[in-house]
Amino acid sequence: MKKLMIIGGIAAAVLVAAGILTSLPAQADSSSDSQLFNAGRYALVAAEVDTLTLQQGVNNEQQVILKIDTVTGKVWVLQITTGGPNNAQVNSAVWQPVSDMQQQLP
Repeated sequence: MKKLMIIGGIAAAVLVAAGILTSLPAQADSSSDSQLFNAGRYALVAAEVDTLTLQQGVNNEQQVILKIDTVTGKVWVLQITTGGPNNAQVNSAVWQPVSDMQQQLP
């Protein structure tokens, strides 16, 4: 019986110590830079863009995914070919570079 009480006391002390340690507030690193990760070179952005159409007055907005090189500023758009409107199977997916559209506008 005495042995059981000693084991119970030790277990209770361990639980109290664990409770105190887990309830202490988290503190940031004392260095000036508390961000612990480096930002990646490329960023993926979901966007809605207006595209040119052959018919005037027709609004043609497309949902796209852009890949941006944060070092050079180059941008690519993800082009996906599927099986059709009712077939979501992806046949191909490639990153196409986005050119400066200002040069191509009439």
